[in-house]
Parts: sequence; structure tokens; C-alpha cells
Amino acid sequence: MKIRYEIELTGASPRTLSGGTDIAGALCILLQSANVLEGCSGSIETDTNQAKLLLEADKDCGVYLCLTNRDGVYLSLKNADDLAETIERGGEERLVARGLFIPPADAMKALRSFAENGKPAAALQWTTPEELPDDTEFLI
Repeated sequence: MKIRYEIELTGASPRTLSGGTDIAGALCILLQSANVLEGCSGSIETDTNQAKLLLEADKDCGVYLCLTNRDGVYLSLKNADDLAETIERGGEERLVARGLFIPPADAMKALRSFAENGKPAAALQWTTPEELPDDTEFLI
């Protein structure tokens, strides 16, 4: 399986990570060593299940994940009670519901699972756009 990534790091020294690998563990080591989950915007794609994972990380709020594959669209979910409150992302007035941001440790589990099989991590809570209240902000 081929895993491709393009991730813009934000923070003190912004830069872009891009490339590919065949090893899920190697991707996870790269992401951890670059402190990606402290602040980034980007995507990871696999050739398995035509899958793509969008990630938005904020040092204070956690990590937002949107996984798309042939089975549908899945959004990370931490707290359904926080879906009305939004977080601005990337200075481009892109808003995302706070309740969709998960802790970095959970996000790393989801990234590893995605890189291995192109599916949502079973150990985490996920929702779909159809299950969200009408006024909930999210990115695809």
C-alpha cells in the first residue's frame, strides 16, 4: 500500500512535509518527530479503499480529522455538547466545531489505523456529516 502525505506545519517555523511511504509506522514516526499534531493543516492519502484523511491540528484544541473513503465520510468526535462552538482554522475564516477536535494521542491512533487500512480507527468515536446538527461547522 502506498501512503502519500502533504502537511503544512504552522507555528514558529512553518514548513511543508510532503512525500510518500509504504510503511504506516514510518509515517507515524515522521509525524511525531515533526510535532505535526501541535499545529498543522494537511492530508494523507492511501491507495487502499480510495481513502483520504484531512487533518487540522491546533495546539490548544487538539486535532480534527475528516476521513473519506468508498464507505463514506467520517469526522472525529470528542464531545457532541461542544458542536455549537467553533474554532477558526488557518486564518482563512474556515470554521470547525470544537467538539470535533480530539486529543493528540487519540489522533495518532487514528492516523496509524488509517495508514494501515484506510478506515476509521475502531477505538475512537466518529460521526458523519448527516448525524451533525444543521448549524455544525466542519471541513471536508
